[in-house]
Amino acid sequence: MLRRCYLGLSINAARLQAVALRRQGKGVQLQGARAFDLKPGALVPSLREANLKDPGALTEALGEVLAPLAGREDRLAVSLPDQAGRVMLVEMETPFKTKQEGLEILRWQLKKSLPSELNDICLDFQVLSRSETGRRRVVASLMERAVLDQYQDVVERAGYHAVLVDFHAFNLYNYYRTRVDMGEDFVFIGIEGKVLNVEIFQGRSLVFHRVRDIAENAEQVFQELNRTLVGFQGGLQALRRSAAYLHTDWETREVLRDVLTSLFEKEPQLLSPHLERLLPAAADKSKLPEASIVDAVGAGERLLWGTA
Repeated sequence: MLRRCYLGLSINAARLQAVALRRQGKGVQLQGARAFDLKPGALVPSLREANLKDPGALTEALGEVLAPLAGREDRLAVSLPDQAGRVMLVEMETPFKTKQEGLEILRWQLKKSLPSELNDICLDFQVLSRSETGRRRVVASLMERAVLDQYQDVVERAGYHAVLVDFHAFNLYNYYRTRVDMGEDFVFIGIEGKVLNVEIFQGRSLVFHRVRDIAENAEQVFQELNRTLVGFQGGLQALRRSAAYLHTDWETREVLRDVLTSLFEKEPQLLSPHLERLLPAAADKSKLPEASIVDAVGAGERLLWGTA
């Protein structure tokens, strides 16, 4: 009996990364992975403007990267650039019984805080915590519909269906969430290419999220992190009591570790994805793409385990 294949696709300004996963007992097996570098300027993530400058070329690239992995499978989970949307942490005081009712309340609650130039919004949320009075704390994700439609259209034209769509930072964290016990209170930092994401968790619940474009320069990373963490409501001093974890695809991992050590006044834990452990025993580990595929795996696993 053939086991189902679960596809994860990461789309960013530099490249496409795709993986094919299968269940292996209580774990996951990486059946294959591919990457395709995009031409500079072919994809420019933006909250308001069209992201894809040549949709036809991207459709062809999607077919090239996915076809060797997919077989007959056409469902996939997509990881999009964080800059293509917005994430907000929201306190919802009005009780609701259904997801649709919650969306309507959230849309009304956010109406005054959203940019006026965003006309047609696609909105979703996940409940982080709730009180006895019915008050909920949620993480809300939103995109301009025209921007989301661009991505979904090229996926469909390539012959696939995006059944789960989320942002890079969350799929990156999702990969490590089940593999590393980070404790109750921690800071998760991701640095890939020219993008920095910071998530702060207290009591294992997300309390802060921020994404910034950066230069590939350790000094700027220090300055941006310092600005970000000083602005955190709990204060930088409180964060220094929390564990810090770093995922990066930079070759200068040790330099970044020293930067974070200076900032947190203790050494952070450098995360290693160990993707080779997901491969079949006889697989050629040298065939893994050099580009990071961690968020693609994180997206595919959400589809596999049904944690959308």
